Amino acid sequence: MNIGERIKLVRQARQLDQKSVSKKVGFTSYDRIEQGRMEPKFSQILLICDALDIKVWELLAEELISLHLHFHLANLHFHPAMHHHHFPAIPFR
Repeated sequence: MNIGERIKLVRQARQLDQKSVSKKVGFTSYDRIEQGRMEPKFSQILLICDALDIKVWELLAEELISLHLHFHLANLHFHPAMHHHHFPAIPFR
C-alpha cells in the first residue's frame, strides 16, 4: 500500500471528503497524492497529518517498518558473522 492509499483510508475513516481536506492543507495537488500520481513532500505530509488529526509516525509506520527490515536483511546478507549461518557467542555476565 502506498502513502496515498493510506492517506485515503484515514480520510475515509474520518468521514472527510477530498475537497475539504484539500482546502484545509492549502494545496490543490492533494487528490493526486491520494491517487498515487504524486509523491508528497515531507512538508505536505505534515500538513495532511494535521488535517486528518493523525500523527506522522502512524501514517508512515508501515513504510518505516518495511524500510527498517529491508535495511537489516540486506546487512545480514553481508555480515561476516552470518556467513556460515551461525550466530556469534554472547558472553554471559
